[in-house]
Amino acid sequence: MTNILDALLIVREIYVNMPKRHEEVQRLIKTCELEIDDLQHVMEFASLSASKGFEIYRQMKDVRHRRRQLKNELEILEVIKRLQTVGKPSEKVLNQTMGDVRKILNNQENRCYSMRVRKDLQELVK
Repeated sequence: MTNILDALLIVREIYVNMPKRHEEVQRLIKTCELEIDDLQHVMEFASLSASKGFEIYRQMKDVRHRRRQLKNELEILEVIKRLQTVGKPSEKVLNQTMGDVRKILNNQENRCYSMRVRKDLQELVK
């Protein structure tokens, strides 16, 4: 009986809680982007001491890191969201979803940024 309850909790998580989390993550990403804009404008318009400049840098790094974590989560939630559009998902759809999530997790683990313009900085972001 416990297995049935555990399975129902998982179904509720996928069909009830994950759509709510999807919306929340989108909102949090937007908030991070607005915070990044604020910090960029401080860097553009303010005359900062070295210590205040470093403080702004740390805040920028923190918010960019938070945004990346949210975007990674959203990428997975987007795949899971597809389950809600198919009615009762077949075994094939569930297997495809699990494969897609595994692939995303692997890509996220091995992700690196390639400089578009400042190629001289590439060695700093390995």
